Amino acid sequence: KGEEAVLAVAGEAAALAGASDEPDAIQSIQSILADAGALLDAGGRPRAIAAADGLAAGLQRAGKTAGESPGWASLFAAAVKAAGDSGSDRAERARAISLLAHAPWEMAGDALSTLLDSHADLDLQLAAARALGVQPAPGAAQTLIGAWPRSTPRLRGAILDALMARPGRLGTLAEALESDAVSPRDIDLARRQVRQGEVERRRAKRE
Repeated sequence: KGEEAVLAVAGEAAALAGASDEPDAIQSIQSILADAGALLDAGGRPRAIAAADGLAAGLQRAGKTAGESPGWASLFAAAVKAAGDSGSDRAERARAISLLAHAPWEMAGDALSTLLDSHADLDLQLAAARALGVQPAPGAAQTLIGAWPRSTPRLRGAILDALMARPGRLGTLAEALESDAVSPRDIDLARRQVRQGEVERRRAKRE
């Protein structure tokens, strides 16, 4: 739990730096990238990924794009490896998947597609769906639609949220409905499943 707290703090600090409009923000970003790269070299992959994920999320909130500095390439590569490593800690894999939301599609696409289609861990499938919702690449929408027929109602709810997260993807969803690749009945069932899951989570918190 102590390490988990450290990782959370690292991610939040990096997110604040990425979202900042202060004049020294660029210097802070470069410093975080350099520190994350040094952590990778020293075998500290979980902390490096946590910092990079936070930084990428902060940059996104500020309307900026991760990956424009050479320091990102090694971090994205480490995220691909961690996300697909069944022997890694689940929390590290989830953070790695989150970071891949900001990686170039040619690096992240295959990894996210594989995770979305994997039935080994629903939580990681849901993380992959969320990451694909953030991914700006056109291939992300096709990956989400392609996984629909093999997905559980709960995962379909996450896929639907991911498709609707970007207005430009509503056309892809409409095409899938017209071609019967996605059934309106399945959408209703997925939505009901999501609502039921939310009720159960709230009930568990109260207890």
